[in-house]
Amino acid sequence: MTARGDTSTDPFGPGGGGGGEPSVPAPPSRPPLPYSMGPGGDSFPDPSGRDWSGEGFDWEMYLEHYTVEEITDFFERMDREMPEGLKDAIAQLEAKEHVPNWLHGMPELQQAWIDAWIETGNRTLAREAIREHELYGTYFPGNLREDGSVHITEGEYLSLIEGYEAVLVSVDLNPSIFHELFANLVRNDIDITEFTSRVESVRTQIIDMAASVAERYSTYYGFEMTPEAIFASFLDPTVAENILNRRISVSQIGSAAWEKGFDVGKGYVTNILNEGFNVNQARDFFAEAENMLPTLQVLAARHADPDDSFDLNEFTQAQIMDDPEQRQRIRRLLAQERSFFGADRGLTITRSQGGSLTGLTER
Repeated sequence: MTARGDTSTDPFGPGGGGGGEPSVPAPPSRPPLPYSMGPGGDSFPDPSGRDWSGEGFDWEMYLEHYTVEEITDFFERMDREMPEGLKDAIAQLEAKEHVPNWLHGMPELQQAWIDAWIETGNRTLAREAIREHELYGTYFPGNLREDGSVHITEGEYLSLIEGYEAVLVSVDLNPSIFHELFANLVRNDIDITEFTSRVESVRTQIIDMAASVAERYSTYYGFEMTPEAIFASFLDPTVAENILNRRISVSQIGSAAWEKGFDVGKGYVTNILNEGFNVNQARDFFAEAENMLPTLQVLAARHADPDDSFDLNEFTQAQIMDDPEQRQRIRRLLAQERSFFGADRGLTITRSQGGSLTGLTER
């Protein structure tokens, strides 16, 4: 048995696999097969000292280097039973070839399919197994009826969701906030044509109402609604509820912070929302913080004024809350640094027209 593309002597050929030690070691590009499985048992242990009993061993490693045919042939010529762990690994590998493409990105359902396929070899029974899985409703919300049947096949489901999303994108709405709507549409067997008609109908209704609706929301709830938010709230009442509770903005701002390396809590996000910050402003702020904080932290550690740290909360107090103490602290740190380095060294600072810091770099 030779490596794929390898022309060296077969280490497990005649004289090498019948009980004697292989005449040529296996190529270093792939691990040797288990010598101790040959006649003589442990007489010829693997030089690596591994236990080849098969218990808890990672046989998948071998399937990355040898074909199933090579391994099967090896054990037949050695006249030894293939370890159960290796049999299972081969069964898993062969079953994966039958996993549908639409299960990509759904590891739990993929494994349920594989297990059912190994047990039954039947595609219909494997599909039933994933529909019985506890996470089916997470990946395919709204598709499963109470009697266990489905509204549409899983492939059709994913295509339908893509169609719903495309309709919303065409009218400048973010489809990621409409998951509950999509599930209800599937439950009620709404196809793309009908959904498109509904969206256009709602859009027509609110064109003349947008200004008055925005004013009412502002009066009742104390914050502004964009035309897109009004459109979304009319289209899906659950979106309206989320807007009122500011759940969407909170999650989007938290995500913007995370992208720049800041792990902030809901209370922090709520505070900056209360200052009138929207999602786009928050993205700009966190980008600015990512750029400026490392330098401010260096200056605080160097001058210990009043302590040796400067974190996101302090930066937020200065830049968003307009805290005079923190703003003064930044100015003082910068002044101390200029004094420390002299007139032609130190830091370069830029300010926006409103006077807030917009750039801070070490030279």
